[in-house]
Amino acid sequence: MLRVDLTIYDIVRIVSLENKQVEEFIDTTLARDDDPNAFRVLGKKAKFSLKQHSDASCIFLTRKKSLKCLVEDAKPAICLQYPFNLHNGQIFIRNDALCPPQNQVAVDLKKMSKKTLEDCYWEWNKHREFVADWNAITSGNESPNDFLYFSLRQLNLESYPLGSAYRKIRGLFLTHKLFSTI
Repeated sequence: MLRVDLTIYDIVRIVSLENKQVEEFIDTTLARDDDPNAFRVLGKKAKFSLKQHSDASCIFLTRKKSLKCLVEDAKPAICLQYPFNLHNGQIFIRNDALCPPQNQVAVDLKKMSKKTLEDCYWEWNKHREFVADWNAITSGNESPNDFLYFSLRQLNLESYPLGSAYRKIRGLFLTHKLFSTI
C-alpha cells in the first residue's frame, strides 16, 4: 500500500493554511528500522503519514475523475515534488512514477522549478535531522505526540539565529555521543 509520508513542515503547513486538526489527517504508521524518516516511539519505529480512504486513496484526493488535491496550497513536500527528481541540477521525471495515467499526461517539466525541488529536499533533510536527534536522546517509549511536540520545538528553534546555532552544536554532541541529553 502506497502511503504519503509527512514531515513536520507538512504538518504545520496543513494545520496553519488549511485549518485542519492533526487527528483529521495524520496516521502514525509502522516503519522499517532502517528508514531514515522513522522515529522511535512506544518501542517501535514509526512515521507520520496521511490518512487514507477505505480504498487506500489519499484523504485529500478528490474522488472525482480529476483526482485533484484538496490541500493544494499546503500540499506535502513529497506530493509537491512527485514525480520529479533533481540530479546534477537538472529536473527530470522519475522512471518509477506511480501517478495515475490520467495525471501523468498533465505532468509538465516546465511548471516544476529547481527551487521548488530544492525546498522539498531541504524540508526532508531537516525533518531527518529532527528524527535523528529524537532517536538519539529518547528511550523510544514515548508517544508519537511527544515526537510531534519535540519536532515543533526544534522547528521553533530554527526560526532564530541562535536557535539554529544551538541545533548545530547540539548535533555535534549527539553524533559524538558525549552527552545523552542536552
